Amino acid sequence: MKKIITSLMVLALAVIVGCGKEGTDTIDTGNGSTNTFTDITLTAKPDSVQPINDLQKQAKVGDEVVFTCVVGGESKVHITGLAATKVIDAAYPNPCLAEDDHCKTPWDYCCSPVEERKANMALIQIVDENGKAQKMDISQTDTFKNLSAMTIKGTVSKAHSDESILTIDVKGIFPEAPIVKK
Repeated sequence: MKKIITSLMVLALAVIVGCGKEGTDTIDTGNGSTNTFTDITLTAKPDSVQPINDLQKQAKVGDEVVFTCVVGGESKVHITGLAATKVIDAAYPNPCLAEDDHCKTPWDYCCSPVEERKANMALIQIVDENGKAQKMDISQTDTFKNLSAMTIKGTVSKAHSDESILTIDVKGIFPEAPIVKK
């Protein structure tokens, strides 16, 4: 009972502190305007979700794809100054989140083999009308902070090869429940 009351008090405090605070998903795009991602936020989870690992092997440039992912997979996942970040398949296990693991950077999946991680990663980017990643820092937004989970609907911009990573132009984002340490 004491745990329940304490949990409710913490939740109430979080709501009170959060009220009146501007959302951190409103960011300056650097050209005098702002972006809140409302134009690409989906109200329902898309169907036909595929594992990133399968997309790595089969997807071709121009293919429409849907996958569920987590911002992470490396220590530095955000591309500085661009609306682009690396993600890893949400179904890929993250041993860094285990209760007995004391990893200070669990988003990097450092406790997983490198080759397995790479096979389950992609780069997602929000592009402008010319197909280039928009110039903005998305690293501090709630949507794209480390370990944020989401389902992405997009188009393959660049297929995976030995020298590159599967790159997806984001057309829609459906936010998922956040990933937390157990």
